[in-house]
Amino acid sequence: MSLATPRVGLDRGLTLALTLALGPALACGDDTVSTAGSVTDSDGSSSGSTGSTSGTSGTTSAGTATSGASATGSSTGDTSTATGSTGDTTGTSSTTSVETTGDTSTTTGVDPTTTGDTTTTTTTGDTTTTGGDTTTTTGGDTTTTGGDLFDGGYVGMSTTDSLVAFDLMTKAPVADIDLLPEGDYPYDVVLRPGGEEVWVVGAVGDGVKVISTATQTVTKSIDLSGVGDYAVDVLFSADASLAYVASRDSKAVVIIDAATYTVVDSIPMPGGAQAGKMTLDPCTDLIYAVEWYGDQLFQIDPQAKSVKAAAVGKSLWDLRSSADGKTLYVLDRGTDELRVVDAGTLTQTDSVLVGDDPWGIELTVNGATAVVVCEDDASVHIIDTSDLSKLVKALPNGAKPRDVDIDGSDNTAYIPSGDVLGDDGIFTLVFDADEAVFHSMGKNYNSNAIAVRPQLVACKP
Repeated sequence: MSLATPRVGLDRGLTLALTLALGPALACGDDTVSTAGSVTDSDGSSSGSTGSTSGTSGTTSAGTATSGASATGSSTGDTSTATGSTGDTTGTSSTTSVETTGDTSTTTGVDPTTTGDTTTTTTTGDTTTTGGDTTTTTGGDTTTTGGDLFDGGYVGMSTTDSLVAFDLMTKAPVADIDLLPEGDYPYDVVLRPGGEEVWVVGAVGDGVKVISTATQTVTKSIDLSGVGDYAVDVLFSADASLAYVASRDSKAVVIIDAATYTVVDSIPMPGGAQAGKMTLDPCTDLIYAVEWYGDQLFQIDPQAKSVKAAAVGKSLWDLRSSADGKTLYVLDRGTDELRVVDAGTLTQTDSVLVGDDPWGIELTVNGATAVVVCEDDASVHIIDTSDLSKLVKALPNGAKPRDVDIDGSDNTAYIPSGDVLGDDGIFTLVFDADEAVFHSMGKNYNSNAIAVRPQLVACKP
């Protein structure tokens, strides 16, 4: 989930019976881990910073494709039930379908849910129910988590250097977490596999903040000064034992022991290249990274500490690996393209034009759909990875989308709004819906980086 421009300062679906205690949860006295591995208590103080960006205009062409799910729901008294089914439809056309949305706080339709095993729990009083793909709870105040749907989302705010936690069902903010000093200018937000922690890298803060998803508080602060300056991305190994942080100014990928929260190694980029965004091949644990605003694509073996490089494109920005590790989907902000690359040879096999200045990309769990968000024209491109046909949605004027994630339903995109008129927040977009829906986070925070689903690490050959 990403971020990096000047720091200027959809509700839908089915509602379950839910009681939520709202209120900020600010971290204080958290553990700070230095690069040497020592732990001390620290409190942050506020500081500001600026960033810069560049992009070029492009044109959009291709066919249309839709992929999504439908669901039905009903609610009576204290009883709420939800059932869902999924279906995919693909098609091609000689033109691109563009749909423009307006500012809105409501949407019609129903909340898509996943299908599969069903867990039913009947209780009285307060209860928490976990597990299954679909959960039905009757009686009492209930919080439901687990299954394919993670229950909390996190969005990084660059104006306030904070992380806002929000409820995925209600879209309401539940905590505002201070990220200073290590998380100054939050550049990437990632949910650790398993979902117990969210990691945030601070570009100006030169470090990492680790937040417990159970308590919504900072539990660890990792100082990367001198080894991981201007941290721009973080991801985990397939077994989640290691975290990898891309450092632009230290020109390296820093390796962190995720159990001790200490730096254990660093892999320099070849030729003094600046490290940019990364993705993981879940089958081999190889890391793929792009050169910051450059044309180089890197294949990194963290065990052998070896790096292969190839020139691909013009100004690469973000990328994702297919679940079988064979294909890379790489955004090029210099040409406004999504490039399809053979991961083994690092050669391009195909491409498709997207919108003006593509910033964020995410894949569905099944790999059938790629979602790309473009900042300068506020467009969202829903792309069928089998033939690169696409459906284009336009966010309201003023939106500055720089990141995207897809929830466990596998058909709903979550997109930070950027700095918009009034309160900032997120958009939710069901793939086959007519329009996106805006959800305010309550303040003008400049939302930029987002995570609503733990990092995908399952190898699917």
